[in-house]
Amino acid sequence: MVDEVATSDDRASVNRRARIESWLKKSYPSVLLGLSFCVMLATFSHQQNSYYMRVKNRNIPSAVTKKGNEAQQAERDLAWYPGDTKAAWFMSFPESGAPYFLHLMHMSSGLSTATNFGHLLMRSDGSLYLHENQDSVEIYENGPALYTDWLPHPKEYIATRTHGTGYCLFCHPKEYFYTDFFWGSAKGTKILNGKRAVLQYNAAQVDRMIHIVRDPFDNVVARFYSWVSLMRISQPNTVQNYPLDANGFKSWCQAQDKGYEKVEMAWLPQRVRDIAKDVPCRQEFIKYARWHNNAFLLNRNKNIDTIIVKYEEYVDDMEKTVTRVNAHLNLPLIRTDMQMRIDNGIHNFKGFYSDAEVKATTRFLRNLVFPSMWYHMQHYESHHYSKWYSGF
Repeated sequence: MVDEVATSDDRASVNRRARIESWLKKSYPSVLLGLSFCVMLATFSHQQNSYYMRVKNRNIPSAVTKKGNEAQQAERDLAWYPGDTKAAWFMSFPESGAPYFLHLMHMSSGLSTATNFGHLLMRSDGSLYLHENQDSVEIYENGPALYTDWLPHPKEYIATRTHGTGYCLFCHPKEYFYTDFFWGSAKGTKILNGKRAVLQYNAAQVDRMIHIVRDPFDNVVARFYSWVSLMRISQPNTVQNYPLDANGFKSWCQAQDKGYEKVEMAWLPQRVRDIAKDVPCRQEFIKYARWHNNAFLLNRNKNIDTIIVKYEEYVDDMEKTVTRVNAHLNLPLIRTDMQMRIDNGIHNFKGFYSDAEVKATTRFLRNLVFPSMWYHMQHYESHHYSKWYSGF
């Protein structure tokens, strides 16, 4: 009986071994492929982890290092060291008065400022000029460029003019809906070996900022004026269609709004699409709203110590405003008796908008701007422009 059981067990064992050998012969290619895939996956994971650690240790945003032509620039060694003068962003949407306010800083502190636009220099009277015949002078290697060549620079913080990103004109919505605002705020132009080159420094080293806010209605018209001035030089025939008045402004707005209207409207929140139809210069006001939201988030998300300064504060009380701004950057205050060149802080171009357009635009902005940011803009609401205001 025992022998019969043993024989039966041996037979079963042989059968199992035969089935295993048969399965291996059939499945060998699949098993080999699976093992190869596991090895490749492990290798790739190791490479990715090494890459991440390199990026993390360099304190450079990983998303930026993957951007084509910017990869080499982002991979450079950081040339700023503790103890060197540190860039502090003077952050403004274009045509918010930044050059003039930085000129006030020059006169009030006796010290220089810096800029992300190193192809421009500021004279002692506050005017700007191109200096492409000489290389930019950086506050540290591969850092922002000095804005003046006639003043010493501060020892601790130097106000650095930047416009962030997302302020382009006549551009596709992706240029202002989807941008790397943080890294783009540390990017600009410099003169190197007599030619324009990319200026890019490490945004992660910035820990102070002055955020300038200007009346949106004035700001947008000022951008129209600036564009016309530039086009008179490069495209004089084109600019003939845009006289510097309310009609020229409306034509300029319509040209921008019609360019990518379908895409832009589709990307707007559903709740504001109906309002947007009545907004003149819709594209410009979207840029304005998104730009200030992005600038505001730098304080919260990047821990950048920020003060918000309104354009009209320089008009209402220049001494108080200059004192506050200089103190934020630990700058000396040697004088506050500078002559103000700005007549009015807000409502300079209210004749360019109808009452209905102002009301629709105000509603539009209130729906796009973060509530905490709108707190600093609420006095620009439509009741400041007309007597018909009755709420929303």
